[in-house]
Amino acid sequence: MASDFQRSIERTIVIMGYATLGEFLKKFFLPLFGIVLGVFFAILFVFPGISIFYSLGVLVIGMGIIFVYPYSVVERKKASVNNNMHLFITYAGTIATMQVSRAVLFKRISQKKVFGEISDIAEKILYLSKEWNLGFAVTCRKLGPVIPSKILGDFLDRFAVMMDFGENLQIFLTEEQTSVMDDYATEYMKSLETIKLLQDVFISLTMAVAFGIAIGLLLPLLMGISINVIVAVATLAIFLMDVIMVVIVKAVIPEDKLYHDIEIKDKGYQRMQKMFLIFMPLSAVIFIFLFLVMHWAFLFALAVAVIPLFVLGVVARGEEEKIYRRDVGFPTFVRTLGSATEIRSGAVIASLNSLRIHDFGLLNEMVINLYRRLRLGSDKFKAWRHFAGETGSNLIFHFSRIFSESIYLGGNAEKTGDIVSKNFQKLLSLRKQKNQLAAGLRGAFYGSLIGLAATSFVSAQIVTILAKIFGGTVEGGAFSLSSIFGTTAGANLFVDINQISLYVGLMIVIHAIISAILLKIVDGGTFYAALFDISIMIWIGALTSWLVPKLIDKILPDIDQTFNETTTAEGLSVLS
Repeated sequence: MASDFQRSIERTIVIMGYATLGEFLKKFFLPLFGIVLGVFFAILFVFPGISIFYSLGVLVIGMGIIFVYPYSVVERKKASVNNNMHLFITYAGTIATMQVSRAVLFKRISQKKVFGEISDIAEKILYLSKEWNLGFAVTCRKLGPVIPSKILGDFLDRFAVMMDFGENLQIFLTEEQTSVMDDYATEYMKSLETIKLLQDVFISLTMAVAFGIAIGLLLPLLMGISINVIVAVATLAIFLMDVIMVVIVKAVIPEDKLYHDIEIKDKGYQRMQKMFLIFMPLSAVIFIFLFLVMHWAFLFALAVAVIPLFVLGVVARGEEEKIYRRDVGFPTFVRTLGSATEIRSGAVIASLNSLRIHDFGLLNEMVINLYRRLRLGSDKFKAWRHFAGETGSNLIFHFSRIFSESIYLGGNAEKTGDIVSKNFQKLLSLRKQKNQLAAGLRGAFYGSLIGLAATSFVSAQIVTILAKIFGGTVEGGAFSLSSIFGTTAGANLFVDINQISLYVGLMIVIHAIISAILLKIVDGGTFYAALFDISIMIWIGALTSWLVPKLIDKILPDIDQTFNETTTAEGLSVLS
């Protein structure tokens, strides 16, 4: 057990870039430890009026950062490797069809900075094997155990064994496609299981906060605390809980963005950008008019104002569906193009010309545009970049670049198309399961928002009724909570239901926005599509704010009037 812990510490130190434990202590731990102690004693002696608990709090937070930071570095590098593993193995497999040497393979991978931490690892392997004359087999075997990702570490171990036995590099990397992609899929599914667990935690925390709000709104009647303070603290609690959940989900979920980040945008995305520039100011003007001029309730004014943004959200969801359909057609296109190009001895333009009669769904227009650009003599790599940009798909952008680079550099077009197609299809299968999870999350988030809104507005309405009861007068003198508990907590209690509704409305809006962002993090979509969920959640909150008082009035009609009419001196003596 101790040896495992020691190996874990040594592995973390190496991943952080330190050669030995002594170097880690000298360059990282001891300097930061000294700074934390210095700040602690400075606060303690320079500001003696400050409580010792604040000084200890600074010390605890500083020490926590020192110990948590190495773990965060390891997890960040691990996420970088795992998120790009599918691109790495696809690129390695296609480049190997060019019959390149091991040195050329690692050199090309090290130049692909889009692979993140994997390119840095490839650069280390190339440096140690060449400059230090360790050889690729020894280098991969030594680096394997200290790689932050188990998938890449196991791959390097198998790579070292392959070189020891002199196996052909192309055959090895072709066979490794299935193995590595299966490992990637396993890690992907583990992340989705973690998201399911976080979903339950998120809903439970939301309900716990809602219950806390219900209890907290009664505290002003008992302790004399301002009810505005209670609602403001609850709003802050919701905000912090949501932000923490976003950070955790973003760290756990595999990065699988739907849209690419290059400057060339598809027509649908350009349309969404224009709509946003028009609808966002329009919604702002509508809200200002309804809320500040017409004095509508906050949530209803906002619900009406977000109708244009809801339209944008509907359009964005339609555009996302088009991206999914383009992704579905890409594996067939690239496999067919690879086979046709190999038959025609690398003639890509002639192959594309022959493919124009085939139906690739929503990719047809992009395929024709690609053929025209290549035929007009445009730069071939820029032509493929425009092709990917017009599709709008992040997956198509990365995989089409791998495919085009491999075939133009002399790789086997048929094998390249087959590798790209199979790995792309594997990712589509994983994405389907992720989208199913996102659909379940959407229903769960809607339900939790209804629970939060209903609980908050019911509690606010009950507090208003209790304030009327305890703040009223009966025969024989004033009647308040002081007459019951012997305190002045409930005396002169003033409840502004409009201000409470405003705070609760802000809470619902914050929760709706961050819930929608969480959904987009999971399914990889854009913020424009998140406007669809945000608008629906705001409408849910607005309808709840209208429905709850109506139900309370039906269930408890004129309770404060009835109470005052039926309360007698005998009843008061019983209560006391």
